Order: sequence, then structure tokens, then C-alpha cells
Amino acid sequence: MERIIREIAKLESVIFDDAWSEASLQETLQYDYNNALVREAGDTVTGYAVYSVIADTAELLRIAVDPEHRGQGIASSIMEEMLGKLDDSSADRIMLEVRSKNESAIALYEKFGFKNIAKRKNYYSNPTDDALIYEKTVL
Repeated sequence: MERIIREIAKLESVIFDDAWSEASLQETLQYDYNNALVREAGDTVTGYAVYSVIADTAELLRIAVDPEHRGQGIASSIMEEMLGKLDDSSADRIMLEVRSKNESAIALYEKFGFKNIAKRKNYYSNPTDDALIYEKTVL
């Protein structure tokens, strides 16, 4: 798991302005209610998701794909696996938040039936952006 966390942290630093460090990933994943799904090519992490399940609510905390591997269906594959696992959990809904200008992420979420239920004005910085809150009922 240490190698996976190291690889995810590397991708975090490439993809996100608010990248999670190895230490924050280790801390997050030490709890039973937090989970990680990973896609690899050889020993290289090409995509991942981190999500939590607490009581009847799941939350997608992070999902990302290495820029060099985008357009190959990796994010969709991860979403399908996560939703399948949630079918077997106590969760009856899954929540997430996304930058309002992140059109590719929004398209992914809407493809999987997530609905925009709220907006947090100017929630993000660097650059300033609204957060859109999405929800999906898990059957």
C-alpha cells in the first residue's frame, strides 16, 4: 500500500492545486470507512478514487486520472467499480463536490446519474470558483 500511496501523491501533485500529500493520504486511508480504488499500468498508477462510507452516506473525496492516460475510460471504470461496491454497502446515496468549471468531471458525474443539488459560491481558491454539490441515490 505504501507504493500505491506514493504513486497517488505523485499524481495529486501533478493534477491538483490542493494536492494531498503522502502523509494526508496515509492518514485518510487508515480509517476503515475510507477506501481507495486504483488502476495501474505495470507499476504505475494511472487513475484512482478515494471515497468514504459512513452510515447511509458515501462521499467521493477524490477521483483523478494521469493526464497521459486520459480518454481511455479509466475514470468511468473506477466509477463503475465504486458504485458496484456501494450497492453492497449501507450507503443509500453518494455525495461529491466539484469545481463549477471542471466540465470533464461534471460530464463524468452526470453520465453516472449524479444530480446537481447545490452550489457553494466562491468555495475554491487558486483560482476562485464555485463548488457544485452533486448527489446520486444508490440502489
